[in-house]
Amino acid sequence: AFERGTLIVQAPAGTGYANSFPVDIVEVLTRGDCAAVAIGYGLLPSFLSLGKVALGARTQRLLLEAIAAEVSTRAVAPRIVLYGESLGAKVQEAAVPLGPADLDRLGVSAALWVGTPGGEDSDAFHALCSGESFTVDRPEQLPAAADMPRPRPRVWFLEHDGDPVVRFRPALIARRPAWLPADGARGRNVPEQMTWKPGITFAEAFVDTMFATNVKPGLFESRGHDYRADLAAVTTAAYDLPSDAAMAARLEAYLRAKEIQRAELLGEA
Repeated sequence: AFERGTLIVQAPAGTGYANSFPVDIVEVLTRGDCAAVAIGYGLLPSFLSLGKVALGARTQRLLLEAIAAEVSTRAVAPRIVLYGESLGAKVQEAAVPLGPADLDRLGVSAALWVGTPGGEDSDAFHALCSGESFTVDRPEQLPAAADMPRPRPRVWFLEHDGDPVVRFRPALIARRPAWLPADGARGRNVPEQMTWKPGITFAEAFVDTMFATNVKPGLFESRGHDYRADLAAVTTAAYDLPSDAAMAARLEAYLRAKEIQRAELLGEA
């Protein structure tokens, strides 16, 4: 792994599932010059694995420190990038609580955190990284290469406006959230008629988290907690990988076909 150009360190979701998409994307765009590692911390759905976040974070931190120690001994070493999705994003963020300062110490060149479960700790971490982070709801919000901020953002958050997993938090019980302003403005896929009501909105968001992902292999929808339609473009941008419009189209088709093939092999198609 340390002889490859890019090393992807991934934190799985609470079930132990590690999304293969970011690895597939990096593998294609680097022509195989990459390696990936993931360590699980639970075997239950994410909402039943919240108690494992601290354990998962400690495991990630030990892994990252061991990688950094090995890299420091090498004249030529891989570029280290992080990927966490759903509860895995929360785990990986907790593993680097000082944000950019920890990324510097561990030699991490880029991090992509997708669909991080909501909470005040998530808000605080966003604020901590604000100086060198970029948050998008969908690929259409990505800046063109010529308009990319300089220096290039190192921390990327991919979070749908209408993802209840991202929006749900205890504070909804008594406080109006920023994503439901009183002026009626709403983000993408947030119902126009949705308003904040003490207690009621909390209950609605809790129920919505149970139905946030409805995945059909090969059918990509940029909706709810399903980020497959966004990952090709956002991963390419976050990790600063070489691509163009033709390659992006081919990559998207490849990911769809590979997911269908994988589902057929697993009997899930």
